[in-house]
Amino acid sequence: MLSKPNFSSIYIKGTISLFKGNFWAQLIGLAGTFFIADLYGSDLLGVFSKFVSLSSVLAIFLTLRLESVFVLSEKGKDLKTIFSSIIYSIFIGSGICLLFMLFLPNSFFQGINFLKIYVVFSVIGAILKALESSYLSYLLSQKSFKEIAFSRVLFTLIRYTIQIGIFFFIPDFGLILGFITAAVILLFYFYQKTGNLFTLISFHDFKKTLKDNLNLVSYGVLSDNLNAINLNLIPIIAGIYFSDSEIGWYFLAVVLLSAPVTFINTSFSKVFFLRASEIKNDDQTQLYGFVKKYTFQLFIGLLIPFLLIFFLSNPFIDFLLKDEWLKVGYYIQLLSVLYYFRAIYNPISYLEEVLKKNHIGLIFNIFLLLGNLSAIFYGVYINSFSTTIKIISFILPIGYGLMILYFLLTTRQLRFQKAQ
Repeated sequence: MLSKPNFSSIYIKGTISLFKGNFWAQLIGLAGTFFIADLYGSDLLGVFSKFVSLSSVLAIFLTLRLESVFVLSEKGKDLKTIFSSIIYSIFIGSGICLLFMLFLPNSFFQGINFLKIYVVFSVIGAILKALESSYLSYLLSQKSFKEIAFSRVLFTLIRYTIQIGIFFFIPDFGLILGFITAAVILLFYFYQKTGNLFTLISFHDFKKTLKDNLNLVSYGVLSDNLNAINLNLIPIIAGIYFSDSEIGWYFLAVVLLSAPVTFINTSFSKVFFLRASEIKNDDQTQLYGFVKKYTFQLFIGLLIPFLLIFFLSNPFIDFLLKDEWLKVGYYIQLLSVLYYFRAIYNPISYLEEVLKKNHIGLIFNIFLLLGNLSAIFYGVYINSFSTTIKIISFILPIGYGLMILYFLLTTRQLRFQKAQ
């Protein structure tokens, strides 16, 4: 039997720490988002959304998903070798990205409606996000929940403070520079809390780290990159065909809808990942009960917040922002069901790694990619961005619902396998 007191003393306290930290981070983030939206306008917010999207996609490619090894590894593993391998991967990958992008002709960037300087900033942003993700996974493996919670508040507070202040000097780059500056300061904080985790390693050690974690580096990287692309596909692809204003409206709608998703992901998902991994290693028959209870609690706990978002979004946007933002409420209503299911699925998705089912995650993300691309290009064909959102809001929740059911059935089978 697993020790319930141990769960209560370590994991519940950790969850509470993350909950409190992310509550304040989300509160600051929501207030800051409305303020910068009103300050910068929909066009610049649309450009910023492309920067965030491209950085997020590249960041997963740069780490080769090796940060998950901190949590999945057995005790006694050389964590410095893992961290150093991630650093090697980040800087090799970022060098390749920069060389590739810098040699593309200017006509290419004009065609995608995104300046070359923004792409360079996106690579820098990806490096910083990749390093942040690595530090967060390391701190999670050490059960440093308070440090993780404080880092969320620190980053959010610094980011919006700088973005607001820099608007009065260089508004065209204020949002991007504020994000990058906050990320750099956050890395200094992580370094102070963890000490020097980097050490020079041989190419043999780097290669061995990749080989020992082949499931992550192959299926995991492909699956997570596709997932990141799916989450950010509209700003990246639709931004080529539709105006920055429309992308800005969509981005603000997603920020507001993502508040519960991000809150769940940062407050509970990592603890779920850590706990599920330990249960699987100790006694996999108990995993189904843990997953079922967790899923049910998410279904019930998230229902009221999303109903409130659905019914109150239009008057809320009308009250706080100018007329140019009125379409945001409409997009929120269209996407609310999708984000409800996504909020439930995000923590459970870590079972892909725990159960070594990364290939299933890859298939699922291919489905999401095809659904997103079909919606985007049909919307382009009839010149209607709202039609794209309607199609996405209908197709994608079905996929998330099926994946939740899949993991419930899979963990249930583990219970019966041992009983036999």
